[in-house]
Amino acid sequence: MNEALTSHVTDNIFHAIWFYNLALEPKCGRRKRLLVLAATAVCCQALFYAAAVWTPEKGRCLCPAVNLSAAAVYAGVFLCVLSASSPAKSVFLVFTYYSLFVLRWGFSSLAAKCLEDWLMRVFQIGFNLLFLALYAGGLRGRLGQIYRRMHGGASRIAAVSGLTFAVTAAAVGGGAGQSGVGGIKGQAAVMAAACLSVFLLLFYVLSGPAEEYRFAQLQLYERILAQRKESCDRLDQRARQMRHDIRHHNVVVAELAKKGDCAGILSYLREYDVVEWKQQQTRHCSNSAVNSLVTGYVKRAEREGIVFRTLLRLGENTPVLDVDLITVLGNITENAFRGCRDARERRVEIVVRHQGGGILIMCQNTCLDELFFGGTEGQEGTGIWSIRRIAAKYGGSADFYAEDGLFTCRVLLNRRTEG
Repeated sequence: MNEALTSHVTDNIFHAIWFYNLALEPKCGRRKRLLVLAATAVCCQALFYAAAVWTPEKGRCLCPAVNLSAAAVYAGVFLCVLSASSPAKSVFLVFTYYSLFVLRWGFSSLAAKCLEDWLMRVFQIGFNLLFLALYAGGLRGRLGQIYRRMHGGASRIAAVSGLTFAVTAAAVGGGAGQSGVGGIKGQAAVMAAACLSVFLLLFYVLSGPAEEYRFAQLQLYERILAQRKESCDRLDQRARQMRHDIRHHNVVVAELAKKGDCAGILSYLREYDVVEWKQQQTRHCSNSAVNSLVTGYVKRAEREGIVFRTLLRLGENTPVLDVDLITVLGNITENAFRGCRDARERRVEIVVRHQGGGILIMCQNTCLDELFFGGTEGQEGTGIWSIRRIAAKYGGSADFYAEDGLFTCRVLLNRRTEG
């Protein structure tokens, strides 16, 4: 009884610590998470104590059931209260942690056959502290980066993590009943294989989505760079043309001045100003990066028969990094062009302006009448996920919805704060 109670108290404490640190996208603040997990630990401990006191003759038999109940309670609290992530992403973290917990339990069972009770408790605590130190020392940051990049593939990864947990639990549970030196060696081999499967899962998570995300972003940046190069080439050609043409204008003005025709000079200069003003209308805004991007899409709209209207009220300097602004605007415009291809009327309208201390981007494009967008994880590709990520980075918002053949996107990027 005392041994089981001590073991359960230790497990309870480490469950609370682990689930506090596993909230990579927390739904609430630190204080609330601490209070919720403390209350959960107390409830689970009370459940175990009640089962042990009220049914002392069945206490040992009830231990596994109580442990499973406590695990389910912690998982439910994490999914519903602590984590703001999608259910699939949260389930991935829960299964991965419980795979590690089952491994710890298996190694503790091995230690119990070879060590004194107090040494076994030291081993149990040391095992948890070791992995907590590894997690906090570097894995948390790396896992957090990849975790926030998970989008459409999260359900698949959650399923793999669930399968890994089932295999690990079956392997460790099957080896637990073996006895003797051979049995211990067999159990150790089984647990080593289960441990390898956990790390293979982590490797899969840390490599796959990150490469997919980086490849998609590189493609976007490549298109943006190509458009900027094209814009710079046009500006350079325009400058050479102006240097060449200015000599002809000087000849005309000089001849009119020799004749004393001031009215002719003024008329010619007014006509020149009108021509230059019309040519300047091709510049969409003062921000060179945004102007280059939009100019490229204007030409693409002409080729694809899309009515593309823009209203850009931006200065050269913005409170948002150019690379982030271009990423958001490029993804929004790309999605809008794709969305209107099958519509009866191909039309895209974009408004970008300052709002408060940040930037508001609104886009509306025609789409299929039967299109429904509920913002669920499976419907979101890399582009929409990237928009949400940058909006969160600036403490802003990203909203998407479709209604009556129109798809609307509204993104707010607040002023960037250092650190």
